[in-house]
Parts: sequence; C-alpha cells; structure tokens
Amino acid sequence: MAVYIEYVLLDNIIIDYLLLKYTFKLVRGKSGFWRLFFCAVLGAAFAAILPLVALPGWAAIPIKIAFSAALVWAAGNYATKKSYIFSFIVFNLYTFLLGGSVTGIFNVFGLPLDREYSVGLVIAAAYGLIRLTHKGVEAVYRRRNIYAFVSECEITLNGQTIKAKGFLDTGNRLYDRETDTPVVICSKSIAFRLSNNFKTRLGGKKIKIVTAAGTDEITVFKIDSLKIYNGDKANIYDNVLLGVARTAFRESGYDLIIHSEMVGGTVC
Repeated sequence: MAVYIEYVLLDNIIIDYLLLKYTFKLVRGKSGFWRLFFCAVLGAAFAAILPLVALPGWAAIPIKIAFSAALVWAAGNYATKKSYIFSFIVFNLYTFLLGGSVTGIFNVFGLPLDREYSVGLVIAAAYGLIRLTHKGVEAVYRRRNIYAFVSECEITLNGQTIKAKGFLDTGNRLYDRETDTPVVICSKSIAFRLSNNFKTRLGGKKIKIVTAAGTDEITVFKIDSLKIYNGDKANIYDNVLLGVARTAFRESGYDLIIHSEMVGGTVC
C-alpha cells in the first residue's frame, strides 16, 4: 500500500505541474520550472493531507479555494491584480475540466482507479486532456481578441451585395502599384459568392506580393463598393481591389483582411 501512495503522490505532482504550466502558457505569465514544480509538490501534499483532517462538510470547499488562490499566487509573478485573477480562473477551469474528464474516461472503459498501473494511465490521460483543453480554451480566447477588431462589411459587385466580416488589420499595406489602389484580402469563399458560384467571370489580374514565406502572386479584381460598419453607421469605399487569398483564413472568424488605409476612418 505504501508503494501505491508514493505513486499517487507522483501522479498528483505531475498533474499539478501540468495544470500550472498550461495555465501560465495561456495567460503568458512569468514563472519557471522549479517554481512550478515546488508549487506542484505543495499541491500534491495538500491533496494527500486534506482527507486525513477532520473538517465540517461546509469547510472543505472554502479551504480548497483559498489554497488554490495561494498556490496560483506563489507560482508566478503578476504585473496586475487582473492578471492574477485571470490565472486563478484558468487554473481552476483546467482543474475542473480535467478531473471530470479523467474520471469519465475511466468509468466509460471500466478501468479501476485503485490499481498501481492505473496511476500511469491517469498521468497519460491527464496530459492528453490538458493539452486538448488548453488548445480549446486558447482558440476561444484568441477568437475573442480577434473579434474586437472585426466589423460587419458589405461588398457590392455588378449589382450584387453580399455580407462579410472584415478584420481591421493595420499591417495590411498592400497596394496595386499600377493604380495605387488599396487591396483588401478576401477568402476564396467570398470570391465564389461574388462570382455566383463561378458562373460570372470576375476578371482581374495578377499582382506580386511579399509574404513571410517570400514572394507570391494573387489575383485581384475591382469591386463596385465596400461598406465597413461601425455600429449602425458605415464607411463606403469605391476605389477598392479585392485580392483572393491562396490560404484559408475563414476559420479565424472573418472573411476579409481590411487595408490599413481603411482602419479608423470617420463613419458616414
């Protein structure tokens, strides 16, 4: 039985370390391996000692919350109270999701939790679930930040108007050198809709662009107008080219990458 307890402590240390590591990875907090490891040891010791202490039923949850708050505080350096509170929330969210998920997996497959070999399975399951949960939360958090710079747009071409979401990107400084016209990057799905499922030719031409991967070419075509909304008011741009992106970015939550010249304009 002593061997089993040692394995359980090791199990808790590793899981607590992973929870703290991925918490700080998401919030981009400042910490280090030994600091996280020491806090993970404290967390494992607390988890082992708490069941041995006689406490009234109502006291267990407040004590766990208080210890969790102290553990997250000790695990890193925080520039503001807001960053600490955010780290505390993320840590407890990961802990809650992980605990229920691991137990659920073992119940579904009928695996015992009271065997020595189960500890290794718990660690493996915990590692996979923490990574999966982290990626999910990170994607939601990233999309929330992006949405702060996404506006509703309307594109008109040949009398047809379609709605799209545009990302206000101050880094898009692409112009057509021949006409000095700003180029708004669009997804392939937008070009597909504007061409009426490719029944209508969009025309256009090829222009060279410089990307992080080197020099590339994209097809650009002129549209009748582009409306960029700010609430219920809109900026209207007539002299605009759309450039069809080679790579997909629709999963990021927008269809257009708006030119820097159009960011922060006065609404009509």
